[in-house]
Amino acid sequence: MLVIRVELWPGGDPSEARLLAGGYIINDGSGTRESGNYQIAFRERSITNGRWKPSRYAAVKEYPRMQRGPLALLKQALAQPTQKRHPF
Repeated sequence: MLVIRVELWPGGDPSEARLLAGGYIINDGSGTRESGNYQIAFRERSITNGRWKPSRYAAVKEYPRMQRGPLALLKQALAQPTQKRHPF
């Protein structure tokens, strides 16, 4: 599982960090050594009321994990069409 965090560090101070968004990229176990299948779930904090809200559910299928790294997987995950319901 990959865990993604988007933090704001006011004035560059990590002790003041605030989590603005986050998500998970989870290997669903149905792929092969060369090609992985992943479920994606992201959420973000509302700008207006500060509450957490789901922002993206998606899937990446047949990702060539032996040829491309985790940042390419994140980029592909964010480019996928959003699913209407939580995939896992």
